[in-house]
Amino acid sequence: MQAMDTDTFRRLNEYIHSIYFRVPAASVDLFDYLALLYPHFPTSKVSAKSISALGGNLSTYRKAARAGSELLQAIEFFLAFEDWQKQDMSVDFHLFNSLQQLSLSEQFDWEFKKSFDRITNDSEQNFETFFYRHTFTELAGSGFDALLNRTIRNDLTPTIKTLNEFYSLKLLRYMCEAISRKQVLGSVYDEKQMNFALKTIEPFANPKFPYPYLFVNVYRMLKAETYEEGKPFYGHIKNFIAAKTDKKLPVSCIESMSYAISWCLYWNGKGFDETANEYLWWTELKIKYHSLLKNHKLLPITFRNVMVLAMASDKTAEWMLQFIERYAS
Repeated sequence: MQAMDTDTFRRLNEYIHSIYFRVPAASVDLFDYLALLYPHFPTSKVSAKSISALGGNLSTYRKAARAGSELLQAIEFFLAFEDWQKQDMSVDFHLFNSLQQLSLSEQFDWEFKKSFDRITNDSEQNFETFFYRHTFTELAGSGFDALLNRTIRNDLTPTIKTLNEFYSLKLLRYMCEAISRKQVLGSVYDEKQMNFALKTIEPFANPKFPYPYLFVNVYRMLKAETYEEGKPFYGHIKNFIAAKTDKKLPVSCIESMSYAISWCLYWNGKGFDETANEYLWWTELKIKYHSLLKNHKLLPITFRNVMVLAMASDKTAEWMLQFIERYAS
């Protein structure tokens, strides 16, 4: 509870007191006591002796211990519930499942269309989008109504197709990481399925589908054997991210950006000096989006890279001094 911000703690309070979730009375009493101590929870106030002294449902050590265990379980359920609510597609999936179990085919079709339209228009087109496109397609073809009426809904082709697309995107993402680790650590990886994956994901390798588009380019950039061969794919990634006007960069941009930065460092080490300016361009982009720091601190390796590459670039001494004054501490 100490890790929760005030808004989360308020929602937890509502959850604990809701008659719907049926938190045991003793656990509610214990929570009410602990709520008075939020957010500091002094050790002397949360001891078994202090809690059992409250009396009532917590009058003995055994009662207090049981109340604590059941309260912990309730909090765990609350955290799971909070996370579930954030995932719109997951909520929709369980709704569809329930509608099918109740044989409410008309309502299912209506809700299904709304959700599938939302998937189609999703701005990121990431793992979650591809996963639920497959899951919803599978669900639509497996219900009672689909089995009762021998129509195109019994065709398994869309289910297999969307499964292949999800698998291919997932494999592509992991393969990018595997190639990157091989360059740094010498790790071994198997690319037997990549031709199939690239062919499957190719229809999505355009800016309308940001995640596939960026990572197809990341893969080709990393696989390039020469700097010049990889440069066009790097350019696609950079130009796509540079064109963003969002207040916060999407996940697809953040993840692909890390590979572009690593690519700049890799080829700078091979003697391609122009990558120094490229690395610093990414650094300034991170500053713009307030994402340069990790846990409010600049990593020492990042500080070193910026200083070394700034000296090798067209950055002025004044730029370097301002960076040092801002981040050296």
